[in-house]
Amino acid sequence: MTVTNHQTIGKQWGDRWFAMLQDFGLATAAARTKPTTRGSRITRLEVLVGEISGEVQSPTHGVCRISIQLAPWNNETWTHVIETLGSQPFFVTQAMAGNLPLELEQTLQQLNAPLLPTSPQELTQTCSCDTNARQPCPELLVVHRQFSEMLNEEPWLLLRLRGRDRQQILQSLQTRRNGSNGALTNGTATPVQAQPREAETYVHRPGSDLAAPSEAAALTEQIDQFWGSRRQLESFHHHIAPPSIDLVLLRRLGPPTSTPDGSLAYEALSALYRQVTAQALTLAYAPETNEPTNERTE
Repeated sequence: MTVTNHQTIGKQWGDRWFAMLQDFGLATAAARTKPTTRGSRITRLEVLVGEISGEVQSPTHGVCRISIQLAPWNNETWTHVIETLGSQPFFVTQAMAGNLPLELEQTLQQLNAPLLPTSPQELTQTCSCDTNARQPCPELLVVHRQFSEMLNEEPWLLLRLRGRDRQQILQSLQTRRNGSNGALTNGTATPVQAQPREAETYVHRPGSDLAAPSEAAALTEQIDQFWGSRRQLESFHHHIAPPSIDLVLLRRLGPPTSTPDGSLAYEALSALYRQVTAQALTLAYAPETNEPTNERTE
C-alpha cells in the first residue's frame, strides 16, 4: 500500500514529515504538538546519509538509542534528479538562494524518486528500549518531533538523508551549468548535529523536559494587532542601501547558456535588475508629501 496524502498537508517540510507518520498510522495529530512522555530529553541527534540517529534520556528506560533509517538514492537516481532540477531555472535559483521549495516534492515524484517515504515499509525504526516494531515508542516519537522541527529550520536535511548534502547538490548544479560531466561521485556527508536552541525554536533544550510549542491565538483575537503594536511600529528602524555586491545572485548563476544568446540574455537581465534597484532607491529616498495621490486633477 502506498500513501501519498501527506503531499498536500502542511505548509512546511516538518509538517509534511509528521503528516506522513500520521498517514502511515505511526503517530497521531496530538503527538505533533503534545509531549509523548514527560521528563524525556534528547541528548544526541545526528542526521546522516540514510539514517537519523539519536539518544533520548528517558525517566523510565534510561538511555534509549534511536535509529530511523531511509534508503538513500543511488547514483543513477541522483544523476536524473540533478539533470531535472538543473533544467528548471526556478529550482536552480531557489537552491542558490538556500531555499528548498515545497514544489520539489511533486517534481521528484514524477521521477519516481519521492523525497519523503511513500509507505511505512521504507522506514526502518529501532529503539533499544522497545521491541514493538509496528508502533513507535514514545521516545522514538520524541526524535521524530525534533527532526520535524529541524526540517522547518533546514529542509535540506531531507536530501542529506537521500544521500547528498546541500554543498554537493549546489556543486553538481554548477557543474551541469558549466557544461561539464554532471555525474555524481560516491561520498559521505558529514553528520549534522542538533545544536541546542532556545525552547521556542526547538522542542527541547539540554537539562529540561520536552514541552509542547505554544498554541497561536485565534485570528479574531489579533485583529487589532494586525500591523503590530504602536510601540513596535514607532521603535522599528529600517535601512535601505544599494547592495554591497552588484547582481550577486545573477553572478552566481551566470549566463543561462554558453551561446551568444545566453550572453545577450545575461546582459539584458543585468540591465533590468540594475534598473529595478535604481527605481527602488528612488522611491525609498523620495521626499514625503502630504498631498493625496488618489484625487483627480481638474
